[in-house]
Amino acid sequence: MNRGAELTVTREQLWLIHDLIFLDGEAEAVARTFPLSREFTERILRLLAEAEDGGFSTVSLTLDPEEAFRLALILKSTHRDGAGQSVRPLILACIRVALGLGDDGPAGDGVWVDDEQLRRWLS
Repeated sequence: MNRGAELTVTREQLWLIHDLIFLDGEAEAVARTFPLSREFTERILRLLAEAEDGGFSTVSLTLDPEEAFRLALILKSTHRDGAGQSVRPLILACIRVALGLGDDGPAGDGVWVDDEQLRRWLS
């Protein structure tokens, strides 16, 4: 079973995730169907505080496959640009984690799907 992955996310992407989880009515409806855990939302708040207090432009967000899948659904269902940065790369990164498509493929077996192939499959 895939144990998840660590993603590098920008502070703007973290704020977008925060706003979708806590402020967006459309995302709230999706989140009721595919809820994110309390631990996940607390992790987002903690990372935001660390990024803001430390002045970091990026932070590492660790996602397990289920969290990644749920977050990708929320982001995709409410797709829009946040803080001038497209969410598409974040959606693709979440989908990679959810499907176990890491840098060296699922379970390190060398299977690789590039972003263009992934976009075609998802469209």
